Amino acid sequence: MPAPQAGRVLARRSVGRQGGTLQVDQLRGKFEGFRHPHIVRPACDKILSHHPMARGSTLSEWTVHGSRTIYTSPWVELDLVDVEPPGQPRYEHHLVKWAPVAATVVLNQRDAVLMMWRHRFATDTWNWEIPSGIVEDGESLEAAAVREVEEETGWRVTDVQPLAYNQPVGGMSNAEHHVFLARDAQYIAPPVDTHEADRIEWIPLDRIQGMIDRREIVAGVAVTGLLQLLARWP
Repeated sequence: MPAPQAGRVLARRSVGRQGGTLQVDQLRGKFEGFRHPHIVRPACDKILSHHPMARGSTLSEWTVHGSRTIYTSPWVELDLVDVEPPGQPRYEHHLVKWAPVAATVVLNQRDAVLMMWRHRFATDTWNWEIPSGIVEDGESLEAAAVREVEEETGWRVTDVQPLAYNQPVGGMSNAEHHVFLARDAQYIAPPVDTHEADRIEWIPLDRIQGMIDRREIVAGVAVTGLLQLLARWP
């Protein structure tokens, strides 16, 4: 049986309208061969011990009967998926598909973070963000993270380490955000993507929590990565 998809506790399983239950040892069996970089085996066991299914609750995984694409572009795909929640009528659910996003928290020797002040038209919001962008076909997550830093800020990093991972809209999208941590950036040239930011600044890390609280940093990928860094900071 293939390994479960990254970030999922259980592999896909078809169920009837009445749902069902699984024993804890059966659930653990789903993890044989599962190797996700952000979830180690002890964490998996902890998740399972607290999972509702381990306590005899009904299964919450939906049955997927099929799907059809109603719109596609180089940036996004919109599908209608034929789904059947346990004990509920079968219907078509919207699913928005994106390529994975790679982002980087760049930290210098003075404990300051490389940030971009920019506007987002969709929410008509000005805020500080970290470099991020879509992973291109055939590109690794790490290579995309390094590329986006240089294109959007003009600073170059050569080594990135995993910092955070999330699925921001799991109820109706396959979106995945991979956030990396980089140090020792070197300024190369003005950014290639001049439309990405009005200002690029190094902001002290001890100011970041207050900026998040005041909604000066609201982009999900930035909030996730920065809060994870603050949680690990000495």
